[in-house]
Amino acid sequence: MKVKEKIKTFIPKSLISFYHLTLVFVSALWYRFPAKKMTIVAITGTKGKTTTANLLWQILNKKEKAGLLSSALLSYDGEEIIPNNMHMTMPGRFFIQQSLAKMLKNGCKFAVVEVTSEGIAQHRNKFLFPDLAIFTNLSPEHIESHGSYENYKQAKGSLFAQTASNKGAILINRDDKEAEYFLSFPARVKKTYGTDGRSNYQISDIKPSLTSVSFSVNGVQFSIPFVGKFQATNAAATAASADMLSVFSLQQSAQILKEAESIPGRMQEINEGQDFRVFVDYAHEKLSVKNVLKVARTLARENSVIVVTGATGGMRDKQKRQDIGELIAKYADYSVITNEDPYDEDPQQIIKEVCNFAKEAGANADRLFCITDRKNAIKKAFEIADTGDVVLLLGKGSETFIIQNGKHIPHSDIQTAKELLKEMLSS
Repeated sequence: MKVKEKIKTFIPKSLISFYHLTLVFVSALWYRFPAKKMTIVAITGTKGKTTTANLLWQILNKKEKAGLLSSALLSYDGEEIIPNNMHMTMPGRFFIQQSLAKMLKNGCKFAVVEVTSEGIAQHRNKFLFPDLAIFTNLSPEHIESHGSYENYKQAKGSLFAQTASNKGAILINRDDKEAEYFLSFPARVKKTYGTDGRSNYQISDIKPSLTSVSFSVNGVQFSIPFVGKFQATNAAATAASADMLSVFSLQQSAQILKEAESIPGRMQEINEGQDFRVFVDYAHEKLSVKNVLKVARTLARENSVIVVTGATGGMRDKQKRQDIGELIAKYADYSVITNEDPYDEDPQQIIKEVCNFAKEAGANADRLFCITDRKNAIKKAFEIADTGDVVLLLGKGSETFIIQNGKHIPHSDIQTAKELLKEMLSS
């Protein structure tokens, strides 16, 4: 345990909470509460936050300038896009308020902000004054830091309690098992989206293809240039949001989303002319990894699915190691287990645990490789790949470093994949 963590064990949680709340108030006061002067859309959930946030940002910018704070990208003026290299979806309190102040100064009328449970636990969501709060879905994550799944859920719920006090609106994924909990919060307007027949924005006729997915929302036809059936839900949430904000109708959003730009590190395809497909995705927990693997199985058809993945260290959700091992045993033909973000743990031990869980779940040991160096792991996956295969690089997404023993070691799955593929094709 680090010195900082040891010190925390001696300080009452109430005092730590007060400290975080004080910092949030001071930062908001310092920048004169910029969120009050913009329309704020806050998005929370376990999966889909980043894609939903980025797609909504793209839609809103067609009407008025919009700012963006997401785990993948940042924008302070609705135009320039900056990669988020901080390894934090919700950065520090002063950073958030400063960012909102920049957006306001640059003429942004909207700000789209991803909100995390850990950020909420430190009151980073306070003084955002959400006009619209969106819930995407919920599955177990960050259980060690929150203590239980129920605490994790309630942390997410705090955003909706805050939105209620601000007399804002809420949009809930009706398909999620926790929908009723999030709908229980009072709001100026409550609406839902999903395939459930009770949804205000009902999704139907989802048809994924090798390069896109088409679907309908309340009878309006959509087609987006993203792969994966689950992308229909993310896109529907953005269209519903634009409609609730009275920015664009569903029909208008459908036209805009036809030309939607891909989100870095979210099922981002890397194509350097190779005869197999390569996708980089941030998926690192059970449901997101399962969804991505199922998409890959569909895309590969009779060919192989090759996955490069790992598990986070630092005592973060150790259950993921078993989950990932079992999933790759079930859905992947070849698996390369490698380093992700070990923090202060031994990366080889983490890799060994994931490999052992995969073997116990029935993975073919001859098709299971444990390679600590992530670049070499990706290279191995490309060497295995044959014509028509699908290679998935999971766990890092658009991140540009690996955190190990307090150091930020430069690494990008996206750039590494591009470089290795170019080397393969030129040799």
